[in-house]
Amino acid sequence: MLIGEDFDKIEFTFLGLDLVEPNAMIGDGIVFILSLYLSFRVKKLDFKEPFYKYWHWFFLVFGVSFLFGGLGHMMYNYWSIKGKYIGWFSNIIAVFLAEQAMLSLHPNSKLRATFKTISQIKAIVVLVAMVVMFSSFDFSADEQKGLIIPAANSFVGLFSSIGILGYYYSNKLDSNFKYFVFSILVTIPSAFFQGLKINIHPWLDRNDVTHILLIATLLLYFTAVKRVKISFN
Repeated sequence: MLIGEDFDKIEFTFLGLDLVEPNAMIGDGIVFILSLYLSFRVKKLDFKEPFYKYWHWFFLVFGVSFLFGGLGHMMYNYWSIKGKYIGWFSNIIAVFLAEQAMLSLHPNSKLRATFKTISQIKAIVVLVAMVVMFSSFDFSADEQKGLIIPAANSFVGLFSSIGILGYYYSNKLDSNFKYFVFSILVTIPSAFFQGLKINIHPWLDRNDVTHILLIATLLLYFTAVKRVKISFN
């Protein structure tokens, strides 16, 4: 076990390519497949409602972000830090979709419109900030700095929409929204593994632990979406 530093990247050769971090590709690939599956499951629900439409697109875009995230890890020797940009940008869009899904149910129409506008403005500002940041700085030496904006956006967006609104809706609309709150609790250990760089084994590093927790989080999202019974307006 290593704490405070990472194991050396696992290297392997495939089809003449010098690749790295197969464990990251495997974890991201599982998240991609699960997200794709959940997106089609949601599409079979009452798809005419924005709540389900946004969740369908969330799972789809979120999955794509992890597909490219895994490829960015594995192809790092060829793509460098730029290979991870698509995954990071896609993640920002996915967070926006989750925000819009939850906000679409707000019982106060004026607040709903206001919050949705704030969410839209935030997404634009974050995307522009990302473009400016990546155009102005080279994060190859320390890619963790490149994660600051996406990570902060995910924390603010998901904590407020999934956590706070999930708790509010569980009391006002349907108790099954509690699964969204549970999902926030599940992600908390990930912050410690990532922040403290806790790596159990080269094949089970901090990113792999995050993938495991993320799978549980996605299943809780879907459980909530599938079980809630609400009156749309």
